[in-house]
Amino acid sequence: MTTTMDPSLDVLAMNGGRAVRTTKFPVVYDGSGRLFDDLELGYLREVLASGALGRWGGTKTLALEKAWAERAGCRHALAVSSGSASIHVALRALQLPRGSHVITSPITDIGTVLGIFNSGLVPRFVDVDPSTGLIDPDAIDRRGAAAILPVHLFGQTDGIERIHSLGLPVIEDASQAHFSTFAGQCAGSTGAFGCFSLQQSKVVSCGEGGIVVTNDDGLEALARLAHNKGWDKDVAGPRAYRFIGSNYRMSELQAAVALAQLSKANEIIARRRTSFAALTGALRGIPGIRLPVETPGRVNSWWSFWMRIDESKFTTTPGRMVAALRAEGIPFALGYIGHPLYRTEAVVAELGNTRPLPGAEDFCRTVATLSWNERIERRDADDVAAAVQKVVDAFARRGV
Repeated sequence: MTTTMDPSLDVLAMNGGRAVRTTKFPVVYDGSGRLFDDLELGYLREVLASGALGRWGGTKTLALEKAWAERAGCRHALAVSSGSASIHVALRALQLPRGSHVITSPITDIGTVLGIFNSGLVPRFVDVDPSTGLIDPDAIDRRGAAAILPVHLFGQTDGIERIHSLGLPVIEDASQAHFSTFAGQCAGSTGAFGCFSLQQSKVVSCGEGGIVVTNDDGLEALARLAHNKGWDKDVAGPRAYRFIGSNYRMSELQAAVALAQLSKANEIIARRRTSFAALTGALRGIPGIRLPVETPGRVNSWWSFWMRIDESKFTTTPGRMVAALRAEGIPFALGYIGHPLYRTEAVVAELGNTRPLPGAEDFCRTVATLSWNERIERRDADDVAAAVQKVVDAFARRGV
């Protein structure tokens, strides 16, 4: 229970009490939550001084690709303009027949499925394990599918080994799992392709950008064509456009920032893991709150904190509890994307109404998420824990 000499702190802020947190919480969308400093500025100055700001003629994009491949334990890395582009490039390189089905998760940003639609393919959503939000391998029916596109949601990798065992090409969406590991291997490094986003909120960021990794020389060559309009620059004479690709090249300016950030990846991940562990430790044992668990053999880089709210333990809805947490100064959100992708207007327009998936519906209805970052410290985690405890105390069913 919350104990204080100030009775206003016992009253929910949404009901007129004093909020637990009255100062701004560190967030990824400005400098309060990011490790940007003179290293990034120095690399940017080098690019500007060179005069080569685009993909061709500079050095930073090539250096980023080499460093990322080494860090991820892959033969090849290709820098592209966004995480969404990375998935589209991977799917174009696989050259799947138009109309083929790609198995994927309904709990993800729409960027995961844009590449499926834009490649003339069809997403087939399968249910998730509501205890993780990840694809449930037991829910996968591989019949008639051409590939699987699992999402390492929030930095988790659970179930990826079983997905590989199904025998279909795997494109790992590791946008939220930079250098998370399982059995000593990096997320994204074990499929036909691994795809990463470098968007502002990601562990390694340059505002917008992406990386595609592969260990297959032939697939790497096709991916390079796909990201550069299908243009084979090694052919002399008239431009050789091998197939219809897209212009997804990364600029030298993006690569400069990403390269600097990559050199800090170990520190960024260590900071995130330390504060994440502090928060889960403080919340452990609170009735009605179920916390993420890092299973043995896995090390998660934790893109976001999340917790499941057991509806049976409270007198109100998870949505109202999230609203109460926000009023306490902690920027929680409900259900990550609000509802499964198959309910969104754009996807319904393409696929029509699809059968609801119970695990995905449960996850979106009961999970509260909090974007995590490397500037969050122990005192910030303590504020989160205090706010959660205050809200839990206010809405707990007595005698349950």
